[in-house]
Amino acid sequence: MTVVVDARAGRTNSLRSAGSVLAIAVMTFLLSGCFVIPLLDDRSPFDDPFGASTREVDAAAPQVQSALDGVDPRGGAWSFEAEPWADRTCEGRCHLHVRVTIRPVQFDLDDLTDADRAVTVPADVLRDVLTAVVPVGEETSVDIRVRGDEGIEVPADVSAYLTFPPIADLGPAVTELFGPVPEYGLDAEKYRIDEDLGEYTVIAHTRDTSGVLEAMGL
Repeated sequence: MTVVVDARAGRTNSLRSAGSVLAIAVMTFLLSGCFVIPLLDDRSPFDDPFGASTREVDAAAPQVQSALDGVDPRGGAWSFEAEPWADRTCEGRCHLHVRVTIRPVQFDLDDLTDADRAVTVPADVLRDVLTAVVPVGEETSVDIRVRGDEGIEVPADVSAYLTFPPIADLGPAVTELFGPVPEYGLDAEKYRIDEDLGEYTVIAHTRDTSGVLEAMGL
């Protein structure tokens, strides 16, 4: 019996095998690149490879601070600080952004108690800060997060009767500007408001979007 081998079938199988190997190689390269890019930037390998880099955030922070320097401190009652920041929730630095802290400088120490250790941030102060920094975030393609100071320094005789340091409370200002915030935060397309044990953070997604102030209604 004569067996006839179809050479074309052999070539087809070879091409399929080669194609599979190539596809696997390309996928491996792409996946390894996704991990390598953040690692080379001293970030978590699980961070978004297209997220803000250390260089971008370091360059943006002074520009954000310059914008904050133009915000009215209400007679020296408030100070504003911008700094490069990162989350630590994915086995390393991730979600790099510029963190803005609103800090009270002048306030009545006699009003602070364990039951009420918050210094309320006025809505117009939060509005002015957001109006100043969000455009800079868009220009530099870096996300901005605005928070109240969570550990205000006070004199020793005051801290002696406080179990925890005072905080700058954004809650009333957030409610006035954005309305009531749901229990698990407010997640809009171009911004987010996080709430954790009564402490609020306004997150502007200015890396990838524009028109954030308009979306906020500011």
